[in-house]
Amino acid sequence: MLKFKGSEEINDEHGNSVATVQDFWAWAYSNLTNNTERGAYAEYLVSIALETEAITRIDWMPYDVLTPEGIRVEVKTSAYIQAWEQKGFSQIIFGIPQTHKYDFDADAYDYNAELVRQSDVYVFCVESCKNREVLNERDLSQWEFYVISTKQINKKLGSQKKVSLSTLLKIGARKVSYSGLKQAVIESYSC
Repeated sequence: MLKFKGSEEINDEHGNSVATVQDFWAWAYSNLTNNTERGAYAEYLVSIALETEAITRIDWMPYDVLTPEGIRVEVKTSAYIQAWEQKGFSQIIFGIPQTHKYDFDADAYDYNAELVRQSDVYVFCVESCKNREVLNERDLSQWEFYVISTKQINKKLGSQKKVSLSTLLKIGARKVSYSGLKQAVIESYSC
């Protein structure tokens, strides 16, 4: 898969440069408070912390990150402050639905009828800042990370589709620092 550096030019039909890939990225993805960008950003942060070898994000996979150890990780994110005007802080709730099992085959990819959670471990990322004036998604001290095995989620929550942060803590999710993510994921997988 091709990984752009950002300096690549976007050319018109005459071969004249009209912008760069970096210009596009800045236009499309600078608002990290937006739910869509925040989600991809959290996946990126977790991918770096877990020292993955993925060249780029593949958004159609049945999990978000694959560690060098072969651990499949689902990354979820939430925040108190949203991109839009708010009367109060958002509740911290994550989607954890089961999905149709994805079968990888040498000849084809296919979904089957079985509903499962397709990761081994979940990492829940919370942009925890509650002051819009100092909100800075690039400051990892403004983030909280919670790790729990998918087995534990399945055992305690069954087919439940959403979960609050308080419930995650009750069922054993561990709060860890960004630098502690890799070890926490490995330990959760081993349990």
